[in-house]
Amino acid sequence: MNSQRFLWSFILLFFTLTSTAQDAYEWKFKKEKSGIKVYTRDVSDTNLKELKITLEVQASMSSIVALLMDVDEYQNWVYRCAKSKTVKVIDQNHTYDYYVVDFPWPMADRDLMAYSYIEQDPETKVLTSITEARPDYTPKNDGYVRIIQHINKWVFTPLAPNRVAVEYTLNSSPAGSIPNWLVNMAIDQGPVQSMLRFRDM
Repeated sequence: MNSQRFLWSFILLFFTLTSTAQDAYEWKFKKEKSGIKVYTRDVSDTNLKELKITLEVQASMSSIVALLMDVDEYQNWVYRCAKSKTVKVIDQNHTYDYYVVDFPWPMADRDLMAYSYIEQDPETKVLTSITEARPDYTPKNDGYVRIIQHINKWVFTPLAPNRVAVEYTLNSSPAGSIPNWLVNMAIDQGPVQSMLRFRDM
């Protein structure tokens, strides 16, 4: 087993263990907007909530992959993404990426250094993409608060030609001194806006 496969196996194990622990907390429906359904659930050992969004899009898998892998264009559809770039390409499915998130004044902007992986099941054609924080991969930048805790997962399930079911989950903390109750209150605002733009693109 090469190092990349070992790394992905470790990430899958970590995410599976995390998901298993979270299964004790049921998803609670929060709202629906323009066909986008939002759910939240409690997370063990923290007051922060986890987010899940589901929707359907009229798109091919190839266009979805192209959009996800084009990190430099995230500024055009990811909510408050002020900067995005790929730092290192391991191969076409594995990358290290850097993001800057524009926070409203007087809060400091955040940055995120992340590792991303994308794969497709050869039989079901289900596409999965996972991004997790790697805060120590690059030195911290002055002027930004480095996000330490972040993992998101996209699952794309083909329903028909050019029709795909999307499930997005997010477990993240903005770091800094923002109180958890405020984070939970606004947890879905940015992701829902991103999903609207994602669906349009």
